[in-house]
Amino acid sequence: DHPGQALLRVAAATPVPFQTALASGHAPDPAVARLVGSTSVPETPADRSSPDEGWVAAVSAAFDSTALPRPAPLWQPPLPERVDLGDLVGGAPSADEGVEGLVWGLADLVDEQRQGHARWYPAHGSLVVLGRGGAGRTTALRTLAVSALRAGRPVHVISATPWHFADLADREAFGTLAAAGDGRLAHRLLDLLRRESSAGLAARGNGPGGPPTHPSEMPPLLVLDDLPDLVRTLEARSRSAVEVLGAVVRASSGSGLAIAASAAPGSLGRELAAHLPRRLVLTAGDATAAVADGVPRAGLPLESNGL
Repeated sequence: DHPGQALLRVAAATPVPFQTALASGHAPDPAVARLVGSTSVPETPADRSSPDEGWVAAVSAAFDSTALPRPAPLWQPPLPERVDLGDLVGGAPSADEGVEGLVWGLADLVDEQRQGHARWYPAHGSLVVLGRGGAGRTTALRTLAVSALRAGRPVHVISATPWHFADLADREAFGTLAAAGDGRLAHRLLDLLRRESSAGLAARGNGPGGPPTHPSEMPPLLVLDDLPDLVRTLEARSRSAVEVLGAVVRASSGSGLAIAASAAPGSLGRELAAHLPRRLVLTAGDATAAVADGVPRAGLPLESNGL
């Protein structure tokens, strides 16, 4: 009933009504506008089909007649459906990539009115990527692995679908690639990493010389793609194998081994989940499903094609 009225909701807060400015009435033909304090006379804009368009065109023409730079847009363009890691970080690998954090995507930085890198900082805690089948969990882990390898950081992978990582095996910093169903190889790799962590080799960069300045000096990244599947394999092998996995995950809580794992929502046991404090939840954008997958309701965007 009142043109120009709308509701604004920020996150999960109560919607607030507000009144927008309304340009109404028929603009003169042709409509001409001039900025306050300006002595220049803008060109007459082309005729427009609606009265409001005449006013908008006149104001735009007045601004174009000045030497003022165009203001930055309030909203950034929509995020692309597909992003190439090389396009984000540039063609040449840099050691700073692995020290500053591992890039895994492009993010809207709304408060800064720009788009920037989405990064995971292993030193702040190990990560678990949560999502249902087909949500992109393996793709997210593979991106993190590539980001680490680009910077020269050592990477080991245990995956339920190891063929998704097979082309990375010839990289200089790549270590072991094991199938989650290969309990023997997975157990050996986990036991090796456990012993290295216990001996303090993984924390060598935190000695008197200060924090590491190059990824090769940092603890390796262990990718556990489909962690619940690995747990089932190790349970079938032996109790000691499960205990080794638990010891490795616990060692990642401090400055030791960095772990990036994946799982379906609700499939991780409490003990493992407690030592994977960083969460990346991949969901289709449905609010109910997102909350069920672990996204705080207050953090839901008004509209989303994925989180």
